[in-house]
Amino acid sequence: MPEPARRTVLRTVILYIAIFGITSLALGEGAFLYARHELAHRLDLRIAERMDRLGQAQAAGGQPGLLRAIDSFTDRGARTFGYVLTDAHGLRLRSLGDVPRLPSGWSVMQFKDEDEGVTDPARTFTRRLSDGSTLTIVADRDYIEQYDTVTTGFLFAAIALLFLVAAAGALSLERKVRSRIEGLNQTARAIFEGDLDQRVPVSPAHDEFDAIAGTVNAMLDRLNGMLQEVRRVSTYIAHDLRAPIVRLRDHLQRGSLANRGVIDMEAVERCEDIVRLFGVILRIGEIDGAMIASTATEFDLSELVAELSDAHVAVAEDLGRSLTHAIARDISMSGDRDLIAQLLINLIDNALRHTHAGAHVAVALTTDGSHACLTVADDGPGLPEQQRRQLGAARRRDGDGTTREGVGLKLAQAIAAGHQGRLVLHDNQPGLRVEVSLPLHLVRRGGTG
Repeated sequence: MPEPARRTVLRTVILYIAIFGITSLALGEGAFLYARHELAHRLDLRIAERMDRLGQAQAAGGQPGLLRAIDSFTDRGARTFGYVLTDAHGLRLRSLGDVPRLPSGWSVMQFKDEDEGVTDPARTFTRRLSDGSTLTIVADRDYIEQYDTVTTGFLFAAIALLFLVAAAGALSLERKVRSRIEGLNQTARAIFEGDLDQRVPVSPAHDEFDAIAGTVNAMLDRLNGMLQEVRRVSTYIAHDLRAPIVRLRDHLQRGSLANRGVIDMEAVERCEDIVRLFGVILRIGEIDGAMIASTATEFDLSELVAELSDAHVAVAEDLGRSLTHAIARDISMSGDRDLIAQLLINLIDNALRHTHAGAHVAVALTTDGSHACLTVADDGPGLPEQQRRQLGAARRRDGDGTTREGVGLKLAQAIAAGHQGRLVLHDNQPGLRVEVSLPLHLVRRGGTG
């Protein structure tokens, strides 16, 4: 999968996990604070209720009645509350540890629990009674603090668990999306490299991705059918036109009574060119990258290039050109040997045909360990940059001012693409330099399911 696409999916997953984590943390914190507030509010209600009951006991039975009520609450073992009673003269009738004299109303303080020997937080409520005495109720808040500790730990554990579940789900989704995108990308890459039978894999789930895959596969079937039809029509046209041209060539070679058997060699050569052109068109339509990969054999590329280069040295001399070669030894590759030979012949023939007398053509072969680089360069008129970019429509100008279609280059490009390689045109300053990069080992592409 391409790195930008992989980063996009990963960023989406990370963003989803972050949003889920922050939302879960905010909801958990809100629930925790609300529950803590309710606990504190309920404790205040209990303190106020206890204070009212003790006030009623003082009003009904005076100070003795109040003391009996305080003792009765203490005797019940209710250790949550403590009491501090000071009479109107400041004498403490009931005390609780080191709790100081407090002003009327609510407050929070720390006091030492003599039973546990630790300092606990406490909620206090102080009220002046009708006889001038002061009563303070002290409520232990230790259970609220314990709730804070336990709930905080549980909350973080729950959020961590939810985060892990969300992360696992998000990563699983990321892998699924990436896998489906990668399947589409592999299919597109295989088709780009010439395997027109490849299709996007469809899973048994029949989900939205499968719907897209089905649409893409139907489109590819349609395009492949149209391409096959174009190939068939092109083949029919080439065959239908080739036969009468061959007959015309034969007729010109035999001559006629009108010209006393003199053969028009220029006309014959033009017919030969047309026949060769139709042969090239037919050959381009027959090149199939998938078939080349499945039937590839290993051969000595260095030997092939050297053999063909040597064979064209004499041809170049007859045309008034020169040809040299520099070939690295012991370079082997897998592929169709005849097609690679055709590629090199076309490039050399193209260079010899479209350069002026005295021009030099250089053939070179090198390797970087994984690819072979075949170069054919000349010092002729070359091609403008725009025509080099438009290889399929390139026209080359001969020395006599005429233009010729770059069908030979087109065939060479088709052969390079069929071998999972590429052909690039460069400015040789002066002239044209054609570089062909070919992998030493072809990748056999099977079905993607």
